[in-house]
Amino acid sequence: MLAQNTSRLIFTLLETLFLKKKLTINFLSSRDQLADLLTKPLSTARFNLLCSNLNVRNRPFRLRGRVEDIIKSTKDNIDTMDNHDQIY
Repeated sequence: MLAQNTSRLIFTLLETLFLKKKLTINFLSSRDQLADLLTKPLSTARFNLLCSNLNVRNRPFRLRGRVEDIIKSTKDNIDTMDNHDQIY
């Protein structure tokens, strides 16, 4: 019942805005529905086309630095914080 009342309220609001010429309604082909990216299984070509319409691009995956360097740096930072706490 609540969902039905909410839908009616939204429809009335949109209708009022449309009649006051504050809202324009345009036809959108089902081929241009960007929500399909998240809701439907798509072929690779269709997926890439919709992504390009959103200006979504693949970025090559790469790590910054070597993993070993990052782990060592993190351990050094933890050791420094531990030593700092012991001084006070």
